[in-house]
Amino acid sequence: MNKTVLRCIGATLMIVCFTVPAPALASTQPSVTAGGAVVLPAPFEEFAGDHVQLHVTARQRADGGVQGRFSIVHHRPPGVFGRGSGVVTCMAVDGNQAVVSGVFTHGGLSDGTDLSGHVATFTLIDEDDANDVVGFAFSFWGISIEPCQRAFPFVNLSQGNITVHD
Repeated sequence: MNKTVLRCIGATLMIVCFTVPAPALASTQPSVTAGGAVVLPAPFEEFAGDHVQLHVTARQRADGGVQGRFSIVHHRPPGVFGRGSGVVTCMAVDGNQAVVSGVFTHGGLSDGTDLSGHVATFTLIDEDDANDVVGFAFSFWGISIEPCQRAFPFVNLSQGNITVHD
């Protein structure tokens, strides 16, 4: 075949490829993504003023289960007070709010406390980007945490974003 015929065949295939409608997307399952930093306020008493970075991702699977991960790093002068990560075991979404809880799979505090097996819970509120809010609590604080238990007090993200899809 000559070059002109090949160009025409190639151009025709490109038009066909780009004009075929995409298949309809499956319905979206609830999900949440949060990443950012907070400065702990006065209700956190001795930790007031400390910086905490967090990352939470969770989504509901088609079978109704949930999958996701979380991580947290607590910065306290002169360095890191604690860090850990874990798997999400529960997620509840209602409008612009999500409650996500899970179990630490590894991590520790500067005093040697092992976080493995401890429970974490996060309440995540997706406001406009400048006003996203998070609450969090951990069983290593000596409290009992139920699956998808809301966490208080709320703290505005100083950096980052929370996105909740209902």
